[in-house]
Amino acid sequence: MDHRRHVREPGTDFRSRALGVARTDQTIIDYSKEFPEEWRHLVNYGLLAGGTASPRITISVVRDWLRRQSTKPDKELETVFERFELVANVSRTEISEVWKGVDRISGEAVAVKIFLHSTTHAVSLAERETDVLNAIDSPRIVQILHYGLVNTGRPAIVLKWVDGSPLSELIEEGEAFAWDAALEIGFEILKALSEIHPNTSRAAELRSKTELTVDEFHELQMVDSGYIHRDIKPGNLIWNKNSRQITLIDFNISSKAGAQVATTSNTPGYIPPDYHLADPSQAWSPDVDLFAVGVVLYQLMSGAMPYASDDPFNPREVAGDGIPENVRRALLRSVAPRQRDRFDSAVDFIAALAETPQQSG
Repeated sequence: MDHRRHVREPGTDFRSRALGVARTDQTIIDYSKEFPEEWRHLVNYGLLAGGTASPRITISVVRDWLRRQSTKPDKELETVFERFELVANVSRTEISEVWKGVDRISGEAVAVKIFLHSTTHAVSLAERETDVLNAIDSPRIVQILHYGLVNTGRPAIVLKWVDGSPLSELIEEGEAFAWDAALEIGFEILKALSEIHPNTSRAAELRSKTELTVDEFHELQMVDSGYIHRDIKPGNLIWNKNSRQITLIDFNISSKAGAQVATTSNTPGYIPPDYHLADPSQAWSPDVDLFAVGVVLYQLMSGAMPYASDDPFNPREVAGDGIPENVRRALLRSVAPRQRDRFDSAVDFIAALAETPQQSG
């Protein structure tokens, strides 16, 4: 089997040159040695495999993309407390605790997520979240700043501070959401998910282009594979009333779309009833996150879950006056108990919610 990969010099066809032939190709070999993990990523996804299905890219695009991907938060064993001062505890779960802190260098507010244990499992969760957030660039996804260890050896992630309140707090405080206000939040959540889920139509569009920019090449990595959050719930959705924007947080159990992952970490009521969590062959797809969005919208619009706790296979129509019929239908479909009946893309869910409404009383 010929393992040579092809690139294109400016003004040269993508498929016309082979690695190891000319000076330019030696440059690419050097990149593959300098950034081995990122290089394998490109090869595994067929993005440097040549042939008619490959995008045409310049060497500068490969170089800049590899350098961007390798610019990850510091993973050296340094003490987070040396740079970040913890100010107030924000939340605590069985896995981690979150503190509001201050960057002693910049003076900016940060969120410091400290895992409660120094076990291999805790480090794995922290590194998974670090890698996922490093791959995503979206104003609706929390931004990672730093990864390191606290002085007890436990992993910690430093994130950009997000102004606003978790939807869980607003729900617990009894804040009433009119159906249209809830729908505005729903659109924000779905837009966030559309930016991390795979997007086959956009991938095809990018692949059909004669040449890709660095940003387009980076985008292709996301839309080609994508991630499933796997823990969409009110507590992981920060709503800023002033900017009218949602920020999605907590990616420590996220996975690649289509990955087969067994999990014992989940929030009851937000995972479809036909998913087998402990099954290592369970493949995770976008409908999992979209099901959870449907549950959240039920809560915001009616104050109740879409089904009785003892009968998750029989969802009820969302309660509330004035909710348009198309919104009722879309929500009922989103929480359907069987995967074949649910939405498989955030774009389709948005389209169903945005249909010309017909009011129902």
